[in-house]
Amino acid sequence: MKKSHFKQVLPLGLMSLVLSPGLYATNGMNLEGYGPEAHAMGGASMAYDNGTAAVMNNPATLGFMEKSRLDVAFGFLGPNVTSNGADSSADAFYMPAIGYIQKNNNLFYGVTMFSQGGMGTEYDNAGFMTEGGPSSGKTVRSEVGVGRLIFPLAMRVNNQLSVAATLDYVWAGMDLQMDMSGAQFGDMTVVGSQSKGSVSGSLPTQLGGMEFVGILQGGNPVNWARFDFSDGSPFTGKAKGTGLAGKVGVMFQMNSQVSFGATYHTETSLGDMTSDNSTIMMSANIDDNYLNQTWDGGGTGTAAGTYTAVTIPLTGKISIKDFQWPAALGFGTQFKLNNIITLVADIKQVFWSSVMKNFNMTFNAGTQPGLAAGFSGGDLNAALKQEWDDQTVLQLGGAYQFNPDWVFRGGYNYASNPIPNEYLNQLFPATIEHHLTMGAGHKLDGSSSIDFSLAYALSNESAGVKHSQTNWQFLYTHMF
Repeated sequence: MKKSHFKQVLPLGLMSLVLSPGLYATNGMNLEGYGPEAHAMGGASMAYDNGTAAVMNNPATLGFMEKSRLDVAFGFLGPNVTSNGADSSADAFYMPAIGYIQKNNNLFYGVTMFSQGGMGTEYDNAGFMTEGGPSSGKTVRSEVGVGRLIFPLAMRVNNQLSVAATLDYVWAGMDLQMDMSGAQFGDMTVVGSQSKGSVSGSLPTQLGGMEFVGILQGGNPVNWARFDFSDGSPFTGKAKGTGLAGKVGVMFQMNSQVSFGATYHTETSLGDMTSDNSTIMMSANIDDNYLNQTWDGGGTGTAAGTYTAVTIPLTGKISIKDFQWPAALGFGTQFKLNNIITLVADIKQVFWSSVMKNFNMTFNAGTQPGLAAGFSGGDLNAALKQEWDDQTVLQLGGAYQFNPDWVFRGGYNYASNPIPNEYLNQLFPATIEHHLTMGAGHKLDGSSSIDFSLAYALSNESAGVKHSQTNWQFLYTHMF
């Protein structure tokens, strides 16, 4: 069954945007374009006025706006992900955005809210993720997303030059329901190869001690383990964090035909994403005499030597450590052949390698009942290797001014796949490389217009995961 995940608008004054986790993005975790004008032209946006979406692109282009404006946008993302023959049911996401910019002589300022991006999947029972070993049989899913409340300030220095900066309040949310087999979990401990990651802390130490004295089956103590924190809401992720970031930009209009732009986006400074009511669950093979309380483990009783698989849930606090959005550097140009045809081109470098080396998570157990009582107050530190590469993004597009009221656009977007195959997790696919884009804009009257864009992300297969996507954006603009 297909599922729709809504990203919604809530009151904040007249209107505001709330981003919940689970967006699909196609330049790594970024969207391939922000605002339908740029989106339709392959995402290229550095060197021309593209409305309030400039705060996500190059804020200096705000300095070439002709009037104050209000933009209200709505977007759809339709991913199609298949992993080892299993289809992800997370296939429809809806995102609003809103922006207001005031022009005051040569100054431009305002407030906007945008979805930055994210990724995620949902599989009804992805036993394939445990690499052939047993699993919980429950739904596995992930949703991670980032949104921004942005305060821009741009200045038109003269007829040719604009400079700008933004202050971004950033929030992030995450849900995760992930299984791993006992073999995978064991490989992450100090006695394993730790090829995909590592676990440490008092909980793994306690498990090793229980195996040593015979409470847990030697060589096969854990059948599967499950990390689970999800609020099931389309509005929020269970683990949440906030922080700050910023952007600077410049745009230079050499003449009426040619302009250039450049921007730098800082890495975010997000606090840890935390969830106070989370679960780690494991299926442990426990000695039957221990279960029957006829063996004390101290030599006065004996182990049965037979074992029963028992599911043990541990509740506590999970923290996602130092999850950050990367810095980015971009350059672009616009070239007007005449009053009818315009060509645009951008190139960006996104520095994923500095923020996506590991996925770090800690768990602190509270007071536990029953068989789990011995784990009360324990902790676990997990680091899953990511080792993402920096990403080069090429954005090309053009516009054809059919008449004063209609403009048609098209483009191409290429983004190198940043994820090494050996570390690709089926819950976090962000591997698409090639995108074809198109769209149109229509003036309704002297102060209002609408714009639409459509992008198709061509299917890409990496490490058994196939991912394609169809996205669209719609924008209403009022100038005053």
